[in-house]
Amino acid sequence: MEALNAIQPVFLIIAIGYAAVRSGYIADETLKPVGVVVLRIALPALIFLAVASAPQRQGLQASVVIAIGLGSLAAFAPGLFVARVLLRLPMSAAAMAGLGVSAANSGFLGYPILQTLSGTGEP
Repeated sequence: MEALNAIQPVFLIIAIGYAAVRSGYIADETLKPVGVVVLRIALPALIFLAVASAPQRQGLQASVVIAIGLGSLAAFAPGLFVARVLLRLPMSAAAMAGLGVSAANSGFLGYPILQTLSGTGEP
């Protein structure tokens, strides 16, 4: 139940954003500049602050990097296979589909959920 309470606000924000765009309250053309700011400024700042504020021994750990890498590869391979073999997409499009399947969304979803579950602050 604690996990549901942590995930619920994130999906509520996603639903509100979706409704705002679908209803026309936020125009489609305003989304690209906002996305650029988020991806080029906000997300790198979030990652920097998370790493910089971590206790010294809890920084970048090889076992975590390996686990994330193996998990991403485990998702990439089936994504590539489905896109290439079953959907018959060209290799470039299949590779992009595989990347879309395997890319962890830890900055936008994982970080706030983990922060709420661990009790280190509000997302």
